[in-house]
Amino acid sequence: MEVGIVVPEAAIARYDVALEPVDNLSISELDNIDVGLARAGAIVQADVVRNKILSQEPVECGDIYGLGHKYMYGTGANKDMQYALKLFVVLYHKGSPLAANALGVLLTEQDRMAEAKPFFEEAMRNGEAAGTVNLAVLCYELGEKEKALGLFAGAIRAGFANKAEVSKQVSSEEYCRIQAQLTLNKHS
Repeated sequence: MEVGIVVPEAAIARYDVALEPVDNLSISELDNIDVGLARAGAIVQADVVRNKILSQEPVECGDIYGLGHKYMYGTGANKDMQYALKLFVVLYHKGSPLAANALGVLLTEQDRMAEAKPFFEEAMRNGEAAGTVNLAVLCYELGEKEKALGLFAGAIRAGFANKAEVSKQVSSEEYCRIQAQLTLNKHS
């Protein structure tokens, strides 16, 4: 049974990108992006990052990403999109797929879909699960439905997305095609 959905190999690649070290992050680099690490609510996480740098422990992508996420959504810190952007840009330039995905999200929230797409593609290529799902959603919204269906199928197969989430994003006919592709993959 041919359902015509292409599942990109990168859509099913998986590893924990949050645990990857951020190479050569220095206090001065952190200070350059910061107007005051002790902003309300995020002082503990900021201190964790600063202390890791001072003790020459590896700073993980998740440390900086978590701090940026707090500012992006205003959870545990005052919402500050510019500060979140600065943190994600530093991580992005260090090669973080988490940051590539976060930059894509920031751009989509500003309705800059075409600019967001390369960030989601890069995040997916480098193993960031949310990047795969976000790229699928974006492709669907941009009318690239076949590509989106392949990405959704890959995301479900890899455990990045659950079937209920995907079924809300696509038509029932498209969801049946995704299910058929997943069944084919299971039996091949």
